[in-house]
Amino acid sequence: MKIYLLKDLPSLGNKGEIKNVANGYAINYLFPQKFAEKGKESYDSVNSKRIMKELESRDVHLLENQIELKKSLKKEGLYDVPLILHPEVKTSLKVRINAVVSEQKE
Repeated sequence: MKIYLLKDLPSLGNKGEIKNVANGYAINYLFPQKFAEKGKESYDSVNSKRIMKELESRDVHLLENQIELKKSLKKEGLYDVPLILHPEVKTSLKVRINAVVSEQKE
């Protein structure tokens, strides 16, 4: 199952990462200890640093002040985030936030 890490776990990964783990490990350990969340609350807010990090993983390098995000994005949806590439060059970036849905069996 895919889970979203709410805290750094040296054996698994860092806060904010999505990891693939065994169902039993997630259900019996990660969820009860609140190291991961399930359903619609399975994502953290998205801010300019988070957007910058994701862009860097795709070989797009921007400075944090080039991303004009007024406040963190906290709900699922599609957002237009203004970018300033140069004082005379402005554009926008579409950012989609999806919740990580667990495949937990009841």
